Amino acid sequence: MIIGEATSINRVKIRLTTEQWKHITYSHKEIDAENFSEILGVIGNPNAVLKGDKGEFLAVGRKSRSKYWLVVIYKEQTKADGFVITAYYTSDVNWLFRRKIIWNKK
Repeated sequence: MIIGEATSINRVKIRLTTEQWKHITYSHKEIDAENFSEILGVIGNPNAVLKGDKGEFLAVGRKSRSKYWLVVIYKEQTKADGFVITAYYTSDVNWLFRRKIIWNKK
């Protein structure tokens, strides 16, 4: 069941399903219901989008007044459809920004 959607920088509709939301909140204890809209917001308005290892994208957004970045990993299956794989917070910007930057807000 689709519980949320956002449009990526490539204008692809990215869906968040109940199954993936359960995975995110179970596997990443730092994420809870208060972060739901933030996850969708980072897909639609990221600070940067990075290239993943297997064709996925990493949308990243800086948590305000914090050293943490929200990373939302998603896949664009077609030019019109995609889905969220997972999401988590990280403070390891060295690891994160070693990846190829596909798009940057600046």
